[in-house]
Amino acid sequence: MFDVIAVCILVIFATVIVLNYYFCKVFYRAWLEQEKANWISWGKPSFQAFYEAQLDDFYPMIFGNECVKLKNRALIKASSDIKFSWYAALILIVTGCGLVGFEANLTARWAID
Repeated sequence: MFDVIAVCILVIFATVIVLNYYFCKVFYRAWLEQEKANWISWGKPSFQAFYEAQLDDFYPMIFGNECVKLKNRALIKASSDIKFSWYAALILIVTGCGLVGFEANLTARWAID
């Protein structure tokens, strides 16, 4: 029974990661087309650079107030979609860890011998 649940969580997690890629693509396109000056001020990132650094360099743009300051509804919607995908991934990771009981064997190797 737990194997079926674990596989379901894994499949849903993979789907969420694919959705995150799609939502990032939508956000990037809207940002590039509708807010070109702001995109240039962030250093003209390529999509690959934006996707890889969405939780690092571009965190203020997606999760912070930078996107809200632009008052662009398409960007705010796309930003909320990206947030949703990350929150869903986090929930699935916690659920998967809960399924296995958050267990870790941290005993020293010499203590076992």
